[in-house]
Amino acid sequence: MKKHEVIIRSKDTRLEYCAPYLICKLQDEIKKIHSKTIDNIQILEKCDLSSSIFEMINKYGITVHFLNGNSNPIGKAIPYFNKLDKDAYKKQIVSSGASDLMLRGKSLEWLNIKFTKRLELLIEHVIVSKDKIFESYKSSWYSNIEEAIKETNAAILSKEAQHSKIYWKHYGQCLPRQFRFKNRSKNPGEDLTNVLLNYGMVYSMA
Repeated sequence: MKKHEVIIRSKDTRLEYCAPYLICKLQDEIKKIHSKTIDNIQILEKCDLSSSIFEMINKYGITVHFLNGNSNPIGKAIPYFNKLDKDAYKKQIVSSGASDLMLRGKSLEWLNIKFTKRLELLIEHVIVSKDKIFESYKSSWYSNIEEAIKETNAAILSKEAQHSKIYWKHYGQCLPRQFRFKNRSKNPGEDLTNVLLNYGMVYSMA
């Protein structure tokens, strides 16, 4: 079955999934598209998405792209592949523990950039306790790559877990009160924000 791209250009269109169809509603006009025929969806205007859309995204492997008025990408929703996420994470950590010092150094450098960007986000958006966050966050990771290279995989995993725990604890303070959460939950997401994080939609804001 040939697949095609669905482009939403009309403002205030409502998108719903009623198996096996994507339902596009605009005032009195209703259009049904079989989900198997959809390669991806491009949303160029403000529209209303039903939560059922995410079931369609996962079931048919459809990516939804969100673009602004100038057609520049501002975010996307993608299928959640739990095993793929775990495999990528494991490879990242294994590479950081590789005997090849160049590969090990590059992998740790990538992790270091990731954590630095996280800290910058917290410092910019969290209103209170910036100094306390900075100190606790800084102490949870290595002061330099050379120090990290000498560590074992187990030690790096422990540091990464500690670092992430601090990050997600404070991340909620960057969000409007109604979207804050107590704990990071992945499978399944226990609240709206965690669900959006799992689909990669909130990351596009950072």
